[in-house]
Amino acid sequence: MWLYTTTGGHAPISPPSELPGSTAAQPDRGRRIAAFPLGQTLGGMWYGVFAADASTWLVGATVAGLMMVGSVVAAFAGVLADPVQSRFGIHRRRLGRLLATVEEDVLGRGDRPFVAREHFYARLLDLWDAVASAFSMFRN
Repeated sequence: MWLYTTTGGHAPISPPSELPGSTAAQPDRGRRIAAFPLGQTLGGMWYGVFAADASTWLVGATVAGLMMVGSVVAAFAGVLADPVQSRFGIHRRRLGRLLATVEEDVLGRGDRPFVAREHFYARLLDLWDAVASAFSMFRN
């Protein structure tokens, strides 16, 4: 989204709102070109000028498929991220900070609240993305 908005809509990728439709349209376009009555060459030229839209069912199935692939990638992202964080000592520092905070709280000196800054930054970027998406949606 950032690349698309900063280039004034001239990014080499589709905006996120058009991604499922354009992804679903690719195999549909190829199938229509192959089935064109006057041959594939003329079919490619015809559908190059007159774009054929993908059906609603095909867009929905593509969205569901992209969500499933994304969830599998997100589920196993820790397989790559955890060794890197362990190598740089991020896990040890965060765990030490959490244990120090719990110890102070148990001993009754709870002057040091535990704040997970990384989660705060992630939510801040999520908010920024939501605002940018809302502006692009209402701009059109």
